[in-house]
Amino acid sequence: MIHEENCYIGHVNTSPTLPNIMTFCHEGPWDLVDQRIWGLNIQTGTAWRIRSQADAAPGADDVSIGHEYWFANGEYMGYHGRPRTDAGHHVFGYVRWDDTDRHEVHFPFSSTHFHSLDESLIVGDGTPGAVFTSAGPARPYIQLFKWDGERYVGPRILAYHRSTFNNQHAHPHPRFMPDGKAIIYNSDLTSYSNVYKVEIGDFEDLPEIEET
Repeated sequence: MIHEENCYIGHVNTSPTLPNIMTFCHEGPWDLVDQRIWGLNIQTGTAWRIRSQADAAPGADDVSIGHEYWFANGEYMGYHGRPRTDAGHHVFGYVRWDDTDRHEVHFPFSSTHFHSLDESLIVGDGTPGAVFTSAGPARPYIQLFKWDGERYVGPRILAYHRSTFNNQHAHPHPRFMPDGKAIIYNSDLTSYSNVYKVEIGDFEDLPEIEET
């Protein structure tokens, strides 16, 4: 036994380069979880907040943080945040495993899951193939967002996944291949969840999403 508490713990991820460091999260509705991302030293059993939501910057309390993942260097992890209330805003950020050197920017895009090898190019999976809520139009695409030195630009469409998101197997949950040249993702486009691979190519050659 390394760590135990009276919470729904999930999303356990080990650092790809730091053998003693891992992360876990407090699961639940994002707008009701006080602190999602936690670090854990498996040798000492010490746990700590990562991207603390207790001492957030002004206005940041209106953002629900989650879907954390390790960068390829194993030192930093990326995450995204979406509005907790009407006063909230979307953000993308990354922070070192010991909750230092945090970088966070306004991210005016909506997607269900994100992944990247570093901060330069991010992949997201948009929405299910059909959206029946006030969340806006369906955008069932694998999308890329690129840092231009001041902000993230995009999205550019890499693939049309058209997945339903009906269960965890059907969540596209796109991931970069280790060499950064391709993306793998899930889709139940054929009524059965399969894994797909798509080459990235040149970001500038990819089509933009047309506003409707």
